[in-house]
Amino acid sequence: MSFTQREARKLIRKAVARVPEGEEIRHLNIMPMMDMMTILLVAFIFQAATSATALTAGSVQLPRSLSDDELPEGAAAARSPR
Repeated sequence: MSFTQREARKLIRKAVARVPEGEEIRHLNIMPMMDMMTILLVAFIFQAATSATALTAGSVQLPRSLSDDELPEGAAAARSPR
């Protein structure tokens, strides 16, 4: 849907005419946005706190490392010089 410049100006004039006298149409109501950001912040902090308590050192199972095993016969250990 595209408008000609004349139609766009007509729509803008109609919208401006609907605004009561003394009010500006060129403002941004930021309070609802701040309310939503506060709610999201609280939810994210709560989620981080509950997920952090679920991961304690006793409940985490580390995978077994193959490097702790003995080397098979005939195998050589490779070391990088530093």
